[in-house]
Amino acid sequence: MRQLQAVIDGGMTGSLYALVALAFSLVWATMRTVNLAFLQLIAFAAIIGWASADFGAAPAIIFAVLATAGLTLVTHLVAVQPMLKKARMAPIVASIGAGLLLQGILSDIAGSQLRIMPNLFPTGVFEINGIFIRKTGIAVVAVVLVFVAITLVIFRYTMIGLAFRATSWAPELGSAYGVATPLVQLGSVVAAGLAIGLSGVLTAVLVGSVSPFIGANAGLKGVIAMLVGGAGNMTGAVAGGLLIGILESVAELYVSSAMKTAVSFGLLLVVMIVRPSGLLKER
Repeated sequence: MRQLQAVIDGGMTGSLYALVALAFSLVWATMRTVNLAFLQLIAFAAIIGWASADFGAAPAIIFAVLATAGLTLVTHLVAVQPMLKKARMAPIVASIGAGLLLQGILSDIAGSQLRIMPNLFPTGVFEINGIFIRKTGIAVVAVVLVFVAITLVIFRYTMIGLAFRATSWAPELGSAYGVATPLVQLGSVVAAGLAIGLSGVLTAVLVGSVSPFIGANAGLKGVIAMLVGGAGNMTGAVAGGLLIGILESVAELYVSSAMKTAVSFGLLLVVMIVRPSGLLKER
């Protein structure tokens, strides 16, 4: 029973890792870089969700997601895009700087202390044969699944998805056939911002608190999940996030909570040695 409980709990957390990994994967697929300001943008979304919680669940989530998508685009245009044609590490370093600046602003405005996140979803638990399932967790996973499903359908079965895949596989060739590569890249940034915004507010809901530092863990695990699943592969990113969440929960059961992050890095190390492209290759 304890093992199944750990898998269920890990799946809830892993769904949020999957959402962050999906965001990183979207940007990597079109620009071959990562925006590490996502870690602070997760916190920004959580704070916006907390501030607008009195309006209800749907408005709070919508406000947080749209505001984060907008700020993600601004961060990209100011810090990342100007560095794309410079050294490979330049956009990553610039995004770290932008993230630290955002973290400082959030700390000044919202304060560094933890704040209780109001309940946006039903509370309580279901008990099934000794297994306890949080109602909040069910709601969080359901929202994540809907968002992921819509994203995958759009990027696989629409003209937008075709342009995205063309930019991902061969930007120069896509441009030759009329694909507006810069516009597709900006579109991937906005889509990633929507995913980051949703992950931020849902992380606050699941954890039950908000702070300017709430995105550090989910952001780090999102990067690991993307690499484990296969950089640029959205399905792989989602699978990697779920896998890491479950492995961490099981490790906490059998070892200790302090070993959770070590398990994630251990998995990444093994995958990079055995299959450097990740579990699923980019498509």
